[in-house]
Amino acid sequence: MRNTALKGLTATPRRGAATASFMLSTLAAGMLAMQAAAGGAFRADLRTATVLCCDTNSTNCVAAAKELEKHLALIAGARTPSPDGIVFAVGERPADAPAPAVFESCARVCGKRVCFWGEEAEHGLESSRGPLFAVYEFLDRKLGVKWVFPGDDGIVYSPKTGIELSDGECWSFTPPLPEVCSFRCYRSFRKIRRIPMPKAFRISERDFNRKCDDIEQWYGRMRLASKNRQASGHAFKGWQKRFLKDHPEWFAYVEHPALVRDGKPGRGVVDSQAHRVHGCYSCPTLPQAIVDDWVASGAPKRFNICLNDGKYCFCHCPNCLALDTRLPGEDFLDHLTDRVIHLYNGIMPLALKVRPDVDVCAYIYASYRKPPRREKVLYGDHMLFSWVPGLGDDYLAELKAWIDAGVKRFYMRPNFMCYAGVFPRGLERHLFDNFKSCMSQPGAVGVMYDGMPRPITDLEYYVICSLAQRPDRGFDELMEEFYSQYGAAAPEAKAYFEHVRARADEILAVAKGSKLPQLKQRLDDSELGKFAVSGHTFADLEAELALLRPGLEKQLAAQDRVRFSRLALRAENAVLTFRFLAAAAGKDEAAFAAAADALHAFRAANFVALGQEGASWLSNRNCEIAAWSRTKYMARNGSQLKKAEAK
Repeated sequence: MRNTALKGLTATPRRGAATASFMLSTLAAGMLAMQAAAGGAFRADLRTATVLCCDTNSTNCVAAAKELEKHLALIAGARTPSPDGIVFAVGERPADAPAPAVFESCARVCGKRVCFWGEEAEHGLESSRGPLFAVYEFLDRKLGVKWVFPGDDGIVYSPKTGIELSDGECWSFTPPLPEVCSFRCYRSFRKIRRIPMPKAFRISERDFNRKCDDIEQWYGRMRLASKNRQASGHAFKGWQKRFLKDHPEWFAYVEHPALVRDGKPGRGVVDSQAHRVHGCYSCPTLPQAIVDDWVASGAPKRFNICLNDGKYCFCHCPNCLALDTRLPGEDFLDHLTDRVIHLYNGIMPLALKVRPDVDVCAYIYASYRKPPRREKVLYGDHMLFSWVPGLGDDYLAELKAWIDAGVKRFYMRPNFMCYAGVFPRGLERHLFDNFKSCMSQPGAVGVMYDGMPRPITDLEYYVICSLAQRPDRGFDELMEEFYSQYGAAAPEAKAYFEHVRARADEILAVAKGSKLPQLKQRLDDSELGKFAVSGHTFADLEAELALLRPGLEKQLAAQDRVRFSRLALRAENAVLTFRFLAAAAGKDEAAFAAAADALHAFRAANFVALGQEGASWLSNRNCEIAAWSRTKYMARNGSQLKKAEAK
């Protein structure tokens, strides 16, 4: 056993495994379980409690002990552990408790000792973190801690010095979604560094990594884990480089002028976009080529055939066009589903010959997210579909049509959270209803949300992460829980969020009525950014800022004031940004320069409080970058950008 240097913690050898029977009652889908006390109730003093790390060889136990000590110090204030106080034994399983079930986290009060244990094992691409989740469950359910956003500033708690416990009291937690519960964090600082922006808006690499650490820790605090997540994502990014020269017939015949090779339509795409190329899905030898490549990699049980992400890289050859079932008035990209299902049905029997237990992962996405009109999914028992709906789609109708077409297992993988911007969206109710309705359908095995938590999507992320942890929760319950972080200013925060939410349907309708195919799909960052801007007026944004101002005059606890002030700054940032963009669209250069100066000064002064979101404000997918490029703050970034792009 290696030594630890955890403040306030003690290390002790782990107790041996037990064989006696022990039952933990659970709520639906392995939720938290509480049992009535077998013995008498007592009050434990948190100030004198000892946190004991019982297995210092376990990273989960060490992390759990650190987290427990940190939270107890916040809740109880000054702590002086005493030999007579209660012991929180992290990584200790009672002698009569059986081994935990897969992904199960457990805790039990054993006299003056609270034991935390659970499974720790690898499952697919993830590992169970039993002791850590057991501690988080205790902090949530017994001490009332909530984590409303990544970072320790997002820890919401009520100070208390003691807690009521009962000898024999026990609880457990098992992630409720059957297979997939995945949320992303992109550590792509190099990409952020290449975005041209005013110097005052740049985040350091150290701060960027800290934010990523906070996000990943927050996912753990929310107890998000996949029981059986395997490799997925765009599977054919390297195919053009490997195979185009010898097998051009496998690749799409592309006509888009910005993508064609040698300046004319033909097979494949320009090399800079090779990662987006699609195949010629009518090619009779392509399915066998895909299977052969899988066999060459060892023919693992999970076979990823998720297509590349390139909507303008689909094949225009006559045979592929003949596979489509396009209706009168539809554009080329409106419905390419039947050609894709034709490909899937060609691959599956070949793969099953090699490995009868194969589990194939495939996309339902973009121009092939609408249900097929002619084809059927013939091998649904051996396929897991990653379903990527568009924001504003008729989710249930389309999902039921897919199920009728032969889909047996799917997880929802929307890009709804790929929003990086300034203006609020108010989509929390929409996301709540989407999760509830879609996850209640037969064959639903989980969710995978792309994107990363940002201050502008804090409430939306809290809703979907809370549901992924406990799908039985109600909307009003989640709202009140989230608003509680603002203390006495919770009514003002509630009024703000409700004002934005009231316009969400209107904002969706504006975007849905657009004739632009990209905006109608609303699948990715650029479409979502345009959609969020489309439904706002200056009066709306000013009204929302006015709703928050009375809260700033209230007497608030220190941490409540920090969080509420940041919310108010966020609303003010939206007002100033709208004014800046409006001035950029006008002809008064003096007014534009003044608006740029005001916004630049505001963001520079409040950069940390606004979440250091410079990359979100100036992302190439947003509408600000063109306006900033006309200002003095970006003039000296041009040569830097060219050098970065050259690299």
